[in-house]
Parts: sequence; C-alpha cells; structure tokens
Amino acid sequence: MHLLSVRNFERGIKRCQGCFMREITPLLPENFYLISNRGINGEDIIKESRNYYYFFKQYNKYAVKIADTYAYCLLRNEFKFLIRVKKPEKKDVIDINFTDSDKKVINIISKLKFDPSLQLSHFFNSYAQAINKSIKRTGGLFESPFRRELIKTEKELKEAMSEIHFYSQKSGISSDYRHYSFSSYSHIIKETVKTLTAYRELFGNKLPFCQNAVRVCNLNVKAVLELFGGIKEFIKYHDEYSNRTFKKQP
Repeated sequence: MHLLSVRNFERGIKRCQGCFMREITPLLPENFYLISNRGINGEDIIKESRNYYYFFKQYNKYAVKIADTYAYCLLRNEFKFLIRVKKPEKKDVIDINFTDSDKKVINIISKLKFDPSLQLSHFFNSYAQAINKSIKRTGGLFESPFRRELIKTEKELKEAMSEIHFYSQKSGISSDYRHYSFSSYSHIIKETVKTLTAYRELFGNKLPFCQNAVRVCNLNVKAVLELFGGIKEFIKYHDEYSNRTFKKQP
C-alpha cells in the first residue's frame, strides 16, 4: 500500500476512535440544555420553504413529551434549541428488572421508560424519513450524536438564549437577528405584546422584531419572561448581548 494511503487510513481510524470515545452527556430531568445539530456533511436539512413548518410540527410532536422549550433558531442547514427536561411521571420510570416470556408485556413497559435522548432521536428520524421520501433521497440527514451542553446557572441560561437568537445574524443568514422569521425572539415579543398598537405604546414606532414571524413552536414564554423580569428587560438584555458580540469581532 502506498505510504500516503496508509497515513490517510490511520487518520481515518483515529477519527473513528474519537467518535466512539466521545462522551455523550445524558439529558437529566429538570436540567437546562442547549441542544443543536446540523445536516450531515454540511447538507441542508431544509430543502424547501414548507420544510420549516414540518420541522417544528415534528419537533412539537416529540419534544413536548420530554421537555419545555425556551428558545429556538432554525436555519437551512442547522438548528439550536434551549430546553428544560421535564420531570418524568411515575409511569415513565419503570425499571425492567425481570424477564417475561410474553414479549408484548416487555415492549409495553419499554415504551413507558423516560428517555429524552431517544425521544429526540425519534424526532430526527421521523423528519429525515419524510424529507427522504419527498425528494427520493436515502441515508441519514443529521449528524449523530446531536450536540448537547448543560446550562448550569441563570447567567448561562440568559447567555445561551441570546446566543440562539443572535445565531441567524452571526451565521450571515440574516442582517439583523431581530427580523429573522424562524427564531423565538420575535415569537416571544409577539406572544407577549399581542398587537402592533400595544407594542408602539410600550416602545414607540421603531419595530425591532419580525412582524411576519409565525409562532410555530410550543414555547414556554411565561417562564422566559420570568427569567428576564419582563419583556422590556428581555429586549434590553438582547440588545446588550448584541453590542458585546459586535465589539468582540475584529
């Protein structure tokens, strides 16, 4: 075998070993996590406009069972969510510590076990299967495993939420994160203020949010506002985060 081929083969083995050795943080109940994922090999996960809505439809279907959502941002090739894993109901934490000749009984009990990571994997698979079918594609759509980061403090929580909302602008998808449609920033403002007239009464004629943003995700807006201390403080914190981020850039 050619020397260069041998070296490339060895590098490939090391990369694979690194994948298997990567520690996967479990999603523990009553904890906050920043979860994210992107298309495999940089591929778009959104193939056409209607896919944005189907993505959130499937996310709501699967995620609502295991987590409350605090923030989101969906781009064409990746997404970010801030979630708080729910406390499982008693029926969801049955331990299977016996064997039974009736496999149906074991299968029923298995479905009751509380596994947030598995539930999110079901979401990825259901979405990928629908996309593959619609465009006659085969194979995986998302990278695996999905990335997750434990959020430990209130400061980290606010920073993570701001990071998610700012991500469309940071990625160059939007010139102003406040006007991006598929982000929870405008969703939170519209959910709180309700009408354009009410917003202008609070903040004046300047409208730093996307008026056409669609509320497509089940979002715990009440908990978000409690975290920041109200809608004015929510907007102020994001403005300050944006200013700090721009100052860091060369």
